[in-house]
Amino acid sequence: EPFGIGAKDGTSEPIVVKGGPYNGETQIWEMKTLQTLMSMHGHSHLDILKMDVEGSEYEIIDTILDMNNKPSQLLVEFHHRFQNIGFENTINAVKNLHKIGYRIFSVSKTGRELGFIQKNLFSDL
Repeated sequence: EPFGIGAKDGTSEPIVVKGGPYNGETQIWEMKTLQTLMSMHGHSHLDILKMDVEGSEYEIIDTILDMNNKPSQLLVEFHHRFQNIGFENTINAVKNLHKIGYRIFSVSKTGRELGFIQKNLFSDL
């Protein structure tokens, strides 16, 4: 059964799908937090988390800020180009990740895809 990743377990608000086989249909998705998904699959740690979640990355990053065992690397596509999101949300997300020890190691040509790594991973080099 399909589900999405979000800030809390439960169901999403109704979403009108744009493109793909469900184009124009209103869908409600079962949502699970990153912590729930990790528990479901028996993971206590993630080496890499790649996110292309169409604007939900901001709330997911907020949940990562509170995790005890944070992913070693994050690969994030930011969707500040979407209406009602804005570049300021991306700036705040990057600042918050920096505060908890992540450093940018990669930026795409468009500036929307960023790679982050925990600074303690390269402290022994």
